[in-house]
This record gives sequence, C-alpha cells and structure tokens, in this order.
Amino acid sequence: MNGERVAFVILCLIFVGLPAAAFGYQHARTAGAGVRVVDLEARLPGVGGWEPEVLRLKAGEPVRLRIHSPDVLHSFAIGRTEVGPVDVVPGQLTEIEFSIDEPGTYTFYCTRWCSTDHWRMRGTLEVVAADGSIPLSSMEPAPYISLGIELDEGRGQPEGQVPAPALAPSAARGAELALSPPPISIADTPAGIFQQLRVSYPGRSDGDLWAVVAHAWQQKARASELVLGENLYSRDCAACHGLDGRGDGIMARDLPEEPRDWTDAERLMGASDALLHGKIVRGGMGTGMPGWGDIYTDAEAWALTDFVRFFGFRP
Repeated sequence: MNGERVAFVILCLIFVGLPAAAFGYQHARTAGAGVRVVDLEARLPGVGGWEPEVLRLKAGEPVRLRIHSPDVLHSFAIGRTEVGPVDVVPGQLTEIEFSIDEPGTYTFYCTRWCSTDHWRMRGTLEVVAADGSIPLSSMEPAPYISLGIELDEGRGQPEGQVPAPALAPSAARGAELALSPPPISIADTPAGIFQQLRVSYPGRSDGDLWAVVAHAWQQKARASELVLGENLYSRDCAACHGLDGRGDGIMARDLPEEPRDWTDAERLMGASDALLHGKIVRGGMGTGMPGWGDIYTDAEAWALTDFVRFFGFRP
C-alpha cells in the first residue's frame, strides 16, 4: 500500500508539479525582465488566420511574442516597423521580442505564401499612448487621390496614336543617344514623354525615342531603390504576378481575376508612376490583390513602383 502511495505521489509530481514549476519559472523570468508575454496563433486564413486578430500594447512596452502554427509554415512581421519577418514553423514555438515607441495603429501580417487566401492573414496592432489614446494616422493621401486619378477606369492605354514598343526599350541605348527628355513627374506616362520626344526629335526612329524614355526613367530610380523593390516584389508579389511580371505566378490560376501582366507594353507605357503606386497602396478592387498602403513605408511603396516599371524597360 505504501509503495502504491509513493508511486501515486511521484506521478502527481510528474504530471502536475513539473508543468507548474516550468510555468512558474517562465512567469518569474518574464516578471523579472519586465517583459509582457503575448501568445499568438497563426492558422490558415480559411480556418481563422491570426488568433487573436487584434493586439493592444502600450507605447514603449517591451513585449515577448510567442507564436505557434498548428498547420503550415507562416511568418510574422509588423508593417512600417523593423519587426520581422520571422518564420513560424509548425509544431515549434517562435519567440520575438520588440517594443514600439510611436503610438498608433499598425498591421501585422504573414509574409509566407501559405494559401491563395494568404493576403487575408492580417491583424491589427494598437499601440496606446500614455494617456490611453490611439492617435489617428498622420499619413498623407496617396498621390493618385490628390491628382484625381481613377484607378479602376480603363487599362492604362497609351496616349494618342503612340505605337507601343515591340521589345522592351534599352535604357543603356538611351544613354548612348544623349538626347534630352523633358522633366518627368509622377503624373507623366512613358507614352506621353514619347509623344513629346517625337515633337522635339522628328527625325529619330521610334526605337530610339523609346530607348530615351527608358533611360529617363532609369535616371530617376536609384539602384538601391530597385534592389529594395525587387526584394519586396519577390516576397509579396511574385506568387501571383510571376517572377518575370507576366501574371503567371503559382497562385495565379486560383485567383478571381487574372493578375496583371506587367510586361504588356501597351498597358504599362500608358500608366503613370502615380497610377502604379496607387494600385500598390490601395490594391485592386475585386481582383484578390490586397492593398499595401498600411504595411509599406512610403520609400518601400515607391521602390516597388520603380521595380514594376522596369518590367517594361531593360535597365
């Protein structure tokens, strides 16, 4: 009988005492470090996505986020911050520590293409000021709004009777020609600049003029911005639009509308940078393309715009 009691006590220690001790150690470690621990689950969007979907933290509060996934590989990042991305491997606990000093509303999201509904894996992070308030966004309206550009009208056709280039124009060839294009604003289209060059240089071939247009756009995009844009495109866009921008990504066939083919010269040359930027930050209504305006910084959104532009030019 005594032996049975001893065995029972040992089993209680194993199944109750050890987990309690582990929890107590974790709690003591957390309290001692002054770090708040928050648990977050990452699931496929069709079965819940992020849980909880809304996190509320104090500005400047140190946080240890403990993330786990019961299904597939996900990742975690917070838009407009330096937090993430960090992979969340199924069956493993992923911990990430951070603090955000600026009160406001942020978006946390998954950067791994887990399913066709991957873009729905977004949550809201509310960072509360010392007085308990959450400031409204101070972001300025996107340029397409102030310029009155209707993103959903038309397809960005070239202006007038402008012949779209048969092959992607070469920026290097444009540099060799040493012709002077007019100043370019974010409201200008390559087709419009081509028209102006045709008036200024009536004896030049269409191929030469398009090469000058390509060079003009390359001059306004720094190499470092194109590298940043390429990284963002590979991470967030290629699964639908394809690595080469042809709209043939691995997720394309399952979308409600065929992704834009960014190598289509007729469309791309008639689109201004403001229009491309608007499509990125707002997204495509009813197309399955999410908006990235609450995730990308202004520099990131313009870097991606510049990179997409060069699907129509050869740098």
